[in-house]
Amino acid sequence: MYWHHSLTCDRLTALGEHDERETPWENEMRVLRMVRLLLEQDQIIQEMQDGVNKFDYMLEQLSIDRLRYARDIKVMEIYRLTLHQELVVINGYAGREEEITSRINKAVAVRNDKLRQKIVIQDQMETKHSDVQLWQHKMTDLQEEVAGKLANNRFLTFLNRLFKKKRTVKRSEDSDTESSESEDESEEDYDEEEDENAIPLKLDDNVCPEGCDEILYKDIVSSRGLKYDIEDSMMELRKQLDEHQKELQVCNKELAKLEVVVQETSKELELLQFEKQQKLNDIETVVVLNLSQFRHFRAVTHPEDGLVNNPLVFHSEALCTLAGRVRELEHEAEQEEVKISQQKALMQRLDNRRMEMRKVKAKMRKEIDNEMLRKFGELIDLDALEDSVLKKLVKQATPNIMVKQRIGSLINIDMMEDSVLKRIVAQTRCDYLVLQIRKKYDKLTAQEKKKLSN
Repeated sequence: MYWHHSLTCDRLTALGEHDERETPWENEMRVLRMVRLLLEQDQIIQEMQDGVNKFDYMLEQLSIDRLRYARDIKVMEIYRLTLHQELVVINGYAGREEEITSRINKAVAVRNDKLRQKIVIQDQMETKHSDVQLWQHKMTDLQEEVAGKLANNRFLTFLNRLFKKKRTVKRSEDSDTESSESEDESEEDYDEEEDENAIPLKLDDNVCPEGCDEILYKDIVSSRGLKYDIEDSMMELRKQLDEHQKELQVCNKELAKLEVVVQETSKELELLQFEKQQKLNDIETVVVLNLSQFRHFRAVTHPEDGLVNNPLVFHSEALCTLAGRVRELEHEAEQEEVKISQQKALMQRLDNRRMEMRKVKAKMRKEIDNEMLRKFGELIDLDALEDSVLKKLVKQATPNIMVKQRIGSLINIDMMEDSVLKRIVAQTRCDYLVLQIRKKYDKLTAQEKKKLSN
């Protein structure tokens, strides 16, 4: 019974074949699984690529930094070498510069001392000159006072000689202790105009003569003593002035010598500094420039020629200034264009106004013709009418100054020649027309300005 209901081999084979076939669900699941795996694979590849790109970017930045640092290091080494070369040159000239500078400072200090000494001497001389002038004024006052006292005196000559008597001079010998008094016996300077009552006799100066006022005599003697004191003071001041003058001359000579020394030393220092600067200029230096700063490259035939010839380098600030100036010029050009458009509009308005004025002129001419026809019955020449009216007015009016000046003489209007009268009438008519035209022009100009302002 059991074997009767068991599966046969064919049945089992059929069942196995049925299991090997995919169902739609299995196919869909397999497709979804493949899509998921492909997506995960793409994400992993993208992450790997991003990592590689980031690493490459960082590596590139590090390479750029390495090159920049290498360039900066090289530039700093060159700059340090340049500074070392300049330091060697400066140290080579430092000793000589210091020695010359010290000499200049010493010479300048001595010169300044001499200048101060010169100023002090000049101040002292000015003070002494003022004192001398003061004593001279005192001497003049004293002489005038004595002359006033001796006016119309019988002993004028004697008292004058007494007042003008010179002081006794004491002279000492080399080995003798004795002193001898020698009085100057030279002739005294008397006044040219002497009193006719003066006594010409030679009297003793140490004794008051008979008939002379003793008080006046003593007064003259005291005035003479005062004169001696003034002369002593003036002599002492003059001696001091002579000494100061000698000191000033010596000081001026020393100042001239010191000035020459200072100039020569300064010139020597200048030549030394010029030589040092030439040595510093001979030192080569390196300047780092951007490639954008070079223009006009040329074909290189020899490597030592370089890529550029006489390059022109602009600073960024200068370029900014030039760009700003370009903008300013553009703004000015725009303003000029606005002004031109305004002037064109004004010209158009003036043209329109001129056409309107022509129409007004034609209308006024027509009205004038109608008025002439109404008054005179025909069109007449206003110039001829005006000439006749003016001739009549000139003949009736009294000659004025303008008419007299034009005809050249004071004559009667009736005696004038026709040519002179015609010239006067023509000139008067011309002046009248000019006045009328000017009034009309001023009126029209005022109206035009008013319209333009509105």
